[in-house]
Amino acid sequence: MFGLENIYFSDCLLRNRDEFRYLLHLDPDELPMLGRYDSVQNFIISITSKYQKHPTNFRLFWKTFHNDTPPGEAVKDVPSQFFFLRHDTYRRECVKEACGKFKTLYDTRHTIAAYSHKALICKGPCRRVQVSSKKAYIAHYRRDCSGAPCKDPTSFSAETFLHAFKHKVVQAVNEALLLIHLN
Repeated sequence: MFGLENIYFSDCLLRNRDEFRYLLHLDPDELPMLGRYDSVQNFIISITSKYQKHPTNFRLFWKTFHNDTPPGEAVKDVPSQFFFLRHDTYRRECVKEACGKFKTLYDTRHTIAAYSHKALICKGPCRRVQVSSKKAYIAHYRRDCSGAPCKDPTSFSAETFLHAFKHKVVQAVNEALLLIHLN
């Protein structure tokens, strides 16, 4: 799997290097949580500003949002088909299968070959910076929660980043569904 993945990611980086300065690969069960930033562009400007002379790749760590956790009070009114919006709690303690895992925001002017998690070949040394989870991270929506910590509500924290977008997203999706006669 990973051998083939290297070819696809490297091809994507090289094909898009003239059009995009930064690329981030996400799986369908992942979503960037940008904390205080109101756009991906503002987030990138903020974290890259001190590295302009030294092209760098940035690691965003995972936090696991379990499939079977109930929605928090702020999102109970969100319809169930809006999975990411409804799942707003994550395990405070690192989940064994995801502990220390990350996705990389690649600088396309620097990275020549990569796979979904890390640069393999760069122009010069493959520099990487770990982004503090307080600034941003990747929400990884998967796995059912099991074991004693899952029964303890104090072992979870709420993520409020998406709360600001819930009404706009629900309204826009519902309007689109009406427009194409799927609602």
